[in-house]
Amino acid sequence: MRFIDRIPRGRIAASITAIIAAVTVSAVTAVIVAGLIETIDHAARALVDGPRWLRLSALPVGLVLSNVCLRVLGAGATPSAGDAFIASAQTGTTDLVAGRGRLAALVATLASGLPLGTEGPAVFVGSLVAGAFRQLWFQVDRRVLIAAAAAGGAGFVIGSWVTGALFVVEAPWRRGVDRRRLPAAVIGGFVGWRTAVWFDRPPLLALERLNRAAFVSGIDELSFGRALVAGVVVGVAASLATRVWVQAFRLAKREMHRPLAIRIGLGVVGIIGATVLAEHVASNDVVLLGTGERSAIWASGEQGAVWAIVLVLGLRIAASSLAQFAGGVGGVFVPSMVPGMLAAAALHHAAPGWFPVGVVALGGVAALGAGYGVPLTAFGWLATAGPNGGEFVVGVIALAAAWWPNRNLPVTAVKVALGGQTARHE
Repeated sequence: MRFIDRIPRGRIAASITAIIAAVTVSAVTAVIVAGLIETIDHAARALVDGPRWLRLSALPVGLVLSNVCLRVLGAGATPSAGDAFIASAQTGTTDLVAGRGRLAALVATLASGLPLGTEGPAVFVGSLVAGAFRQLWFQVDRRVLIAAAAAGGAGFVIGSWVTGALFVVEAPWRRGVDRRRLPAAVIGGFVGWRTAVWFDRPPLLALERLNRAAFVSGIDELSFGRALVAGVVVGVAASLATRVWVQAFRLAKREMHRPLAIRIGLGVVGIIGATVLAEHVASNDVVLLGTGERSAIWASGEQGAVWAIVLVLGLRIAASSLAQFAGGVGGVFVPSMVPGMLAAAALHHAAPGWFPVGVVALGGVAALGAGYGVPLTAFGWLATAGPNGGEFVVGVIALAAAWWPNRNLPVTAVKVALGGQTARHE
């Protein structure tokens, strides 16, 4: 008797149904996220190319619109899209009313150039899509649908099916991964990644848009001893920057009970001040707008001075935290990487012989594992990015050096602790 004949026909039918459901919800999520990101990118390009007064004016407008959307469309929903995804992944439930408010708020936040990311909203959109489709496939575990749909969004934004799948099954849990949802996440991540290829969208951070050979040049020329030292030092620098970022994130979360008018006022003043100062020290480069890719590219260039990079690092941490504090809706996946990238860029400019420019990206990977608390995701990203031998060795060492001292610190721990409190509290 063939092996397949031993499997009950009901189980085969259920598996086929689950696969069809996973492909459908992940594809729908990826297409929706593609439209959202295109809208956000178009608005961001207009702000970058426009005068400074336009960029500065857009910041308070974005914060006010975000809070209006949360209050009116979301019936008082909190701004925490990432927390809402984690709660959905753990419980299998989705609040569609709060979700529509967060969805409108995240477009307002990110289109105005506030320094938050698109990856958290991508997995949040996935949880909404899964919730909308749950009646169509009521026999499929809702958490399986959420894992597949969220991985579709993550795979699209990140540009890697492995990284998207690992992020979805690792981020909602304090330790390890949810292996029961892994097959659905792999399907979703693959569909999201292929959708990104179809739309010709480059991988996350756009560092891949640079000449990769030039960007990672010098790492393979390091001896093993120098590579070991470089990895440890980059990891320690990323670890320190990550610790500051996580503490700022926690402070912003802890103070969100303040009256909304005070939060918006402080957020507007602080973010505008940080934006003006950052552009001044960066020779008028727009380094605080958006996810942080522009600040990383600026810091990697020859014009960056060590003191200026460190100052921009601090200003980005402050601005991202204030955006969360004031009710902005966006992801912290990339914002958690940027401090590590800027710290590594400062090392590059201080000692380019020991720290080639390629360590900038590796500092970001190390900070992701340490700050967001997803070391497997960071390792998967590193392993599947096509690194050369020296780059991989330095990256793994940096990831270990950054994650180990911060293993009980990450922002994911804060998010998981908030799991059941994310529907409405304002």
